[in-house]
Amino acid sequence: MKNTTKILLATILAILASLGSLYLSGQARTGSLKPVLQSASVGGNSSSSNSGTLNSGPQNSVVERAYAAPFPMRVAWSDGGRLYLMDGTTANSSPKLVKTGWVSWITGWSHDGRWLLLSCSSKPGGSEINYMWVVKADGTDAYQVDHTVNYIYAAWSPMDDMIAYSTSDPQGGGDLKIAKIMDGRAQISTLLHGGGFFELAWAPDGQSLAVSFPRLYGPPYSPLHVDRVTLKGVRNRLFSLGEAKRQEFYKYLWSATGMQFSPDGRYLAYHLDSNAASFSFDSQKLQVIDLQQPGNPVDLGLGLNRDGWFAWSPDSSQLAYILGEDRFFNTNKRLYTLNVKDGKVTDLSQQGMVDIYPVWTNRPPYSLLFCRGPENPKWFGNNPFAVPGMRIWMETNGLAAQLTAGSADSEDQEILGVSPDGKYVAYLRLTSPGIASLYTKSLDGGREIELLHGPLAIGQYFCPGWAQISK
Repeated sequence: MKNTTKILLATILAILASLGSLYLSGQARTGSLKPVLQSASVGGNSSSSNSGTLNSGPQNSVVERAYAAPFPMRVAWSDGGRLYLMDGTTANSSPKLVKTGWVSWITGWSHDGRWLLLSCSSKPGGSEINYMWVVKADGTDAYQVDHTVNYIYAAWSPMDDMIAYSTSDPQGGGDLKIAKIMDGRAQISTLLHGGGFFELAWAPDGQSLAVSFPRLYGPPYSPLHVDRVTLKGVRNRLFSLGEAKRQEFYKYLWSATGMQFSPDGRYLAYHLDSNAASFSFDSQKLQVIDLQQPGNPVDLGLGLNRDGWFAWSPDSSQLAYILGEDRFFNTNKRLYTLNVKDGKVTDLSQQGMVDIYPVWTNRPPYSLLFCRGPENPKWFGNNPFAVPGMRIWMETNGLAAQLTAGSADSEDQEILGVSPDGKYVAYLRLTSPGIASLYTKSLDGGREIELLHGPLAIGQYFCPGWAQISK
């Protein structure tokens, strides 16, 4: 992430926090749930030379368990810079504190749920210097992954306990690295030296990465482009956009960001970031490219580059996405789908409503879940909720119906995923300023169940993973 963008993003988040909103940064989460194996008490090797003072404080989190019976999740969250894990599969279990560095945000679970990845700052209260930490799902073996560098972007492999990440150094350079996570240590290798790349995305088979390189308006000159980099460091061009030497003095497309492969690996969806950060906060062009015919990207329109605001169907046939300009989500956010086989775009929006967070169910026939609520153009601090009354809806075979219900002074703001068996959805509900709950509900109906409840600040959220309840 560019330094200017990071500073502006931090400013916007601070403003939103002062207004009581829980509008989450895309950098703070992965947008998908992974199965978690265990969650237990504090333990492991948590020493580090770069992480600053280890977090400490009350053993008890301000977040409380609201459902005493076992439920098939284990949940991580941060509270005042401290990491907590809770095992929902055990009746009446309590949150457990895990000693790490000062937690800035939680990235998410590994593909098999054995490890949790988080970002820890070098001092209490956060800083520009962030280091990767991992901890086992049972709360043991917490350690800092790379002791030598400040990392910028990190993502779990979809197939292995492996992290791809980019780094920065004081001289303006950096590297693209791979860390294989093992008990007590990480095996680190470098794929690219010298920086110059902006963002990365794993291919579905876990054997390569799409790496975004920004336009260099030289010298040296280089167009905006995306390369495929294998785990052996072999590099090939996927596509490039624009002309490196074209005269554009005010605003131009700078880099591909928010990249996401279709599950079959054939298509890549991404936003196009502008060189002017203030413009990018209000809208970015969304495109899809067929990697078998990379010369003709499909323009889908302008929207916000928010993690979780576009999603591929499990069969790779459709992309669901949100369009609409303006950096806030209380107005002008519309849901669409693209059929990549025939190019058909379907408008699923509803007049007077806003839509965010499309999520596909994982069993055929596929349905589309999303958050929908009445537009609130007068919101800017006059109400703790940007979209009061926002609820989860489900679209099936062209028909959309409201799935969740609640009072007008609450907001279902984020879908956290669908259970592996395709029966339940987990979601975040805001019930008052700074108070959030983790809920679940059957997709076939039934009552909504509040699992966890408590105050969460801006950038803090529940990171659940599905698990089996022992019989």
